[in-house]
Amino acid sequence: MFINAVAILIVLLSGYVWLTRGFFSGLLNLICTVVAGAIALALWEPVAYAMLNSQASGWGLVSSISWGVSLGLVFAVSLLVLRLIVDGVVRANVKIPQAADYVGGGITGVCSGIIVSGMVCMSIGFMRNETDFLGYSLVEQGPAGGVVRTGGLWVPTDRMTVAFYEATSLGVFSTGTPLATLSPRVHEVSTAMRMTDGAGENRSTYSPKDFTVTSRYVLEVPGVKRLEEMLNDTWGQRFNTGPQRVEDLNGEPMPNDSRLMGFVVTFTSGAKEKFGQVVISNPNIWLVANNAETGESMRLHPIAVAAASQAVNETSADRRPIYGRFRFDTRAGLHVASVGGASDSPMAFEFVVPRGYEPAFLYVRNIRSDVTTLPEPTKFGSIYQRDESIKSGAIFSGGAAKVELDKQDVVVLGDRRRRVPGAQVTFPPSVLMSNGIGFTIMRGTHDPLDIDDENKIVNGIKKFDTTQLRESGSKADRALRIERFAGTEDTLLVQLNVSSDQEVSLLSRWVQAQDPRTAPPRLVDSAGTSYEAIGYIYEARDITTVRFTPGQPLQGLAEMEALSLSRSDQKLRLIFRVSLNAEIQYFAVGNKAIVEYNPTLPANVPQR
Repeated sequence: MFINAVAILIVLLSGYVWLTRGFFSGLLNLICTVVAGAIALALWEPVAYAMLNSQASGWGLVSSISWGVSLGLVFAVSLLVLRLIVDGVVRANVKIPQAADYVGGGITGVCSGIIVSGMVCMSIGFMRNETDFLGYSLVEQGPAGGVVRTGGLWVPTDRMTVAFYEATSLGVFSTGTPLATLSPRVHEVSTAMRMTDGAGENRSTYSPKDFTVTSRYVLEVPGVKRLEEMLNDTWGQRFNTGPQRVEDLNGEPMPNDSRLMGFVVTFTSGAKEKFGQVVISNPNIWLVANNAETGESMRLHPIAVAAASQAVNETSADRRPIYGRFRFDTRAGLHVASVGGASDSPMAFEFVVPRGYEPAFLYVRNIRSDVTTLPEPTKFGSIYQRDESIKSGAIFSGGAAKVELDKQDVVVLGDRRRRVPGAQVTFPPSVLMSNGIGFTIMRGTHDPLDIDDENKIVNGIKKFDTTQLRESGSKADRALRIERFAGTEDTLLVQLNVSSDQEVSLLSRWVQAQDPRTAPPRLVDSAGTSYEAIGYIYEARDITTVRFTPGQPLQGLAEMEALSLSRSDQKLRLIFRVSLNAEIQYFAVGNKAIVEYNPTLPANVPQR
């Protein structure tokens, strides 16, 4: 209701103002408004990218407002500058008959108001907020689970504005990347971005470095002419769910001769939520496909996703993840979450693409990737072939991103003997599989650390005065004690002591040779899966620092306090979140393996 009132008020107010000022003044203002809108839409993406790339993580004020502020601010500044220039150059009015003056002024004012209203509504819509923020909702989950259009504004100034600039992007404002083919009906995107887990509470956008589109594939079964015959899979056949029903944005069935295309997206650690998982749904991803013959463009949302359902397969020799295919076929919305603690999370999103349309751009939370530059797609001639490729992980080019380690001069810890199944494992003194902090923080002194109802640290960074920390912790009532980090059911926390007196010290010459800005500390398991440090505990005579940021792993040694051989009071523990039942094989800094654990260390120690 509120956003409708805002849209109508802007149009009426603009019409009244320029009706009173006359046709010529209104015409000049309309020209300035049209040009300002074109500038805003042209600079919107690069300005938003610059804002997103300026921050260390995807959380915070900048990420929340980047798309809305970049569009609204560029439009407002452009309009102001253009008006100042025009008012400085054109110092006199043009006399025309009064009736024509009023009518012309009113018409130009309303046209300007429509553009201003459209820009304002879109800017508001692109702010991170709940899905139905101020009643501004343009798409929703349809009965079949797909994304479909809904009512929109009473006076659709956003749609009218976008339609105008789409048309002019192919004409008077034409460029090599016109809006009409780059991002059709872009005003609807704001609602799709806000359709996140938690009704808009989680992340609504990423930065360009948070994911990569690595490959693509196509399913074309010879002799099959009905789309529904390609929409099944072995998982659906097992539970006899039958073919999936798919619709376009208008709620109409997709053509029978459509193709099924998949795109593999590898999410990096920067794409994780505060609690350490990548969580995404079909409204948050869309494919822009263009028809070269008709000149039409369309936006498509995925109908299914292939992803890991279990981080470690205990029954397999290589202990790789278990993968599955999950349909977006529920009206309530399916939010797919990454599993385990791996730094990178590959997922394959599948789209139904009508014949005659070719994929051009893949958007992940409004971050655009040009898919025309990808290698030729892998072709599957049957559902079985596609499903077997998913199960093996081959469709992800081997699964999660593997780290190629430099193992020269690696220090081996262990007797190199093969571990007897079921035998008790003795961990090196520097390795602690525990979610305990090692000291007590009194509730009330923890801000800005986020804690849950069980007094476990969920997220945050805090520097304490060491003396005050010890005094307050020793006096804390049990109900006020904070002594553990929060975990998840499919991961374990591993703490690695890298102080100066340890065999895995960060002061070793192999670590010191790494660039501290770009060499993240990591554990690597026997399957080659990498786990970046999600925090650390630094203890010294004067300062104690606690960092626990599952959604923002350390990207370099420079993000921690530096150790010194001349200070015996310094202690540093790195914190990793490792997939349950993984076998830890290496500790590395950057791509340099520092320590090899032989035999490997099983991540299966129960934690409270």
